Amino acid sequence: MSPAVVTTRTTANKIKRTARESALILLFIAFIAAGSVGGASEVDEPGSSFADANGGNGYLVPIAPVWLGGDVTVNATVPQSGKASLELDDVNLLVRYEPLPRLAFFSETRLENTLEVSVGSGARVDSSDIFIERLYADLLVSPHLTVRVGKFLTPFGVWNEIRRAPLTWTVERPLVTERTFPEHTTGGGIFYQATLHGWSIDATGYAPAQDELPLRSSDEAGLTLVGGRVAAAHEVGAAYLSLGLNGVGAERRGHGGLEPAAGADINLNIAGNDLLGEFVYARSPERFVDDEWGLYIQDAVPLRNDLYGILRYEHFRSFRDGQIEVGLIGLTWRPYAHLIIKADYQLTNKPSDDVPKGLLASLSIFF
Repeated sequence: MSPAVVTTRTTANKIKRTARESALILLFIAFIAAGSVGGASEVDEPGSSFADANGGNGYLVPIAPVWLGGDVTVNATVPQSGKASLELDDVNLLVRYEPLPRLAFFSETRLENTLEVSVGSGARVDSSDIFIERLYADLLVSPHLTVRVGKFLTPFGVWNEIRRAPLTWTVERPLVTERTFPEHTTGGGIFYQATLHGWSIDATGYAPAQDELPLRSSDEAGLTLVGGRVAAAHEVGAAYLSLGLNGVGAERRGHGGLEPAAGADINLNIAGNDLLGEFVYARSPERFVDDEWGLYIQDAVPLRNDLYGILRYEHFRSFRDGQIEVGLIGLTWRPYAHLIIKADYQLTNKPSDDVPKGLLASLSIFF
């Protein structure tokens, strides 16, 4: 038997095995979603108005203080040049366990690198990888103060904490939210919430206890960061305004020492619009290399009750790629309670795998 035949059969078997695994996961989530109506409220981190309004209710286990949530996302890319592709992007399972009124454990487990189909190239099956996105314990010290220990999303800006596909307005996240600071923190955090003269005040401080959970190596392994965030929100007439300031010292690109990064963000909700913007500056740890900085401004415009139009502009100055400009126009549609469909058309002066030029679409099933 020729090597080509063996390779073809092996690939076919991997595709079938992966398809079976994916189908079982989809059926599991569909089963849970079917029973989730009237379940617990969204317990994920708060984010933009889209996250707050569109988070799945999840499923509250009747016989235990356990809350379950999850989502499955399929992405499609049709670039102006290159091959179109369809990818089973993420399968997430969220679990929250509250053994005591002041103590809660939270985890988010993600299945990645499952199945990708490209036009003209057939299917590519990677080794499915289970990734612990979040795993932490929350202790409510007082009505205003919470202590968190474990692995959690770095509280820098707005987008990084609402990064789950069903909770964001677009298929791809802005560049400045993923290239300028580590996306995860493994260690401890202090979260303070209070009200002062009508303003809602949120303050966060975080620092590492170890480099990373010993469950899987990643690009963030060995990186240390210390930082904080302060945000204030208030009604302004018929609008609701939130402003945030962020600062962090982080090891970057394998270089020792903490390099500073700072940012500011704004979220304005008015007349049904969700206006979101972030600016980040990060100093380069390398000599004779430009610092990185960037911003984006995005608006979600209500077209009808379940349909929004999305407009976004990005500017990012990268030490590797120079100046990158990105423009996006899209639609986000929620025809059913547990289904979100997105279609974005993206333009850029420097197309790449990270910043494709063309049509991006996704379908998310969540609960």
